[in-house]
Amino acid sequence: MLLGGAALLAAVGAGAWIALADPFAERAAAAPPAPAAGNLLGDTWSFETVDGRGPEAAWTVPDESPAGWTWVPEAATSGGLGARTTPDADGWARLLSVERFRAPGPDEALRFSAVSGAPGVSLLVRWLAEGQPPLDTVVASGRGAISGTARPPPGALEYRVGVSSLGPGDVDDLDLRVVAAAEAATGDPARDGAALTRGLFGVRVGDPRGLTVFRGAERVLHLAPAVLVGTDGADLPPTVARLPGDGVVAGPGGLRASVDGGVREEGRRLVVSERLAGVPAGVAVRHHGVVSGSLARSPLGVRSSRGFERFESGFRVEGVDALLLGSTQDRLVVELGAPFTLAAAHRDDGTIALTLELPGGGDVAVDLALQAEFQEERLAAAGLRDELLRHEAEGRLGAALAAVGVIVSEYPFDERVFEEAVAARGRLQAVMQERLDALDHDLEDALFLGSASRCREVRAAALAEAARFAGSDAEDLFRARADAVEERAARLLAEDVERRRSRVAALAESFAAHGDYPLLAEEYRRFLEEHLEGDAAGDVAEAPGADAEDAR
Repeated sequence: MLLGGAALLAAVGAGAWIALADPFAERAAAAPPAPAAGNLLGDTWSFETVDGRGPEAAWTVPDESPAGWTWVPEAATSGGLGARTTPDADGWARLLSVERFRAPGPDEALRFSAVSGAPGVSLLVRWLAEGQPPLDTVVASGRGAISGTARPPPGALEYRVGVSSLGPGDVDDLDLRVVAAAEAATGDPARDGAALTRGLFGVRVGDPRGLTVFRGAERVLHLAPAVLVGTDGADLPPTVARLPGDGVVAGPGGLRASVDGGVREEGRRLVVSERLAGVPAGVAVRHHGVVSGSLARSPLGVRSSRGFERFESGFRVEGVDALLLGSTQDRLVVELGAPFTLAAAHRDDGTIALTLELPGGGDVAVDLALQAEFQEERLAAAGLRDELLRHEAEGRLGAALAAVGVIVSEYPFDERVFEEAVAARGRLQAVMQERLDALDHDLEDALFLGSASRCREVRAAALAEAARFAGSDAEDLFRARADAVEERAARLLAEDVERRRSRVAALAESFAAHGDYPLLAEEYRRFLEEHLEGDAAGDVAEAPGADAEDAR
């Protein structure tokens, strides 16, 4: 009875506490803090309950995020709630606004601020343009009060804002407003507008590095900043692994490396350089990219150790020297300053996903170079085209093939000249193959007939073709044919020499025995010693009177 009475009193007391001080009822009834004037996020700025709706009505976890968020008092800076995520130490999470905002004008920019509870928290703007994939821009990161600005890229119509966190993190009190573009200026033209204005393209460089290329309002290429690749091939999204100004690139499994760099123009090329220090052994460095718009509708050109190739579907090529996008009048070329592995995958939305990868280990230098003007290269290619046609007409087929090789490997920038060079290569290779086949046929005939003199004719013809194709790989093929004649006909030639040696020796003995022709006998002996007593296979080609008729 005593125990039952105590339990009853406890239950009554608990019920009275809940009725009088229900924390959930208090939280739901509390009015959210008022946003600062001009904050575009309105009442959703502080993750509070508004009009009976929770923060999830205004904020959503996108599909790409591997971890979610909760709304807890412990994450609050003001009001009753803040946003918290608790992924694994090396995991990440993202939160995006449900609302889409109208993009600011060309003379305006966004200022996005928040209070962060962890150094891995970052603020981003996701720009939206008609017919183009979203473009994420990280504007600020770190612990405490963080703030950054972003200017709308060409073609952007709307945007969403969001928060990412590498590892566990809290965030609260978001502030979003439109400011004058001058407030977003960095003083660096590469980041503030179009640094590469030659040709048809404009380029923006990100902070951290990476670049985006536009043709008017159309985005045609985006290359994200470099990230680290784990030994299992996994990596983190660049907008998570690279934060503005922190000088660190992160990777899965706790991978870390320090990074710095700069932006410079080298003649007609814009170079975004980065130096990654302390990259662990076995860890690669990767750039993710997207080709879109008009450039995605043209085949991708790849210049590598395999030569120049064009692809209209997915591929993976190692030892790549340059990636060529577009065609003659809207050509873009991308290089990394060292041979890299390039993979491409065509996606259902008409874009092409790229990965450009360099081997890691120790210090890795990445010089992401972009070139969009090729007048000098096109003039050089046209000159080489004229030169190869002249060589072809005058019978210097090796020199013509060499000119073709330079055009297709070093100057594949003019579509018309490139096609003419490829056509010339086809003609020259057809002639080369025809002559190789004829030489093989003639050699088989010579071996069938057992004619050493015919073998020597075939060898001479092969050497003549080698001279005709001098300066190209075809020269080596013809010289190899000449060597094959010697190898396959060595026994036949040796037998022929032995027969001739026996005949000359018999003649010498016959004249010596007769006694009336000692001078003739001596002349035959001298010929025998000088020309028919050496290495038969090697000497026969040089011996005077090598034909059977001359020997007689």
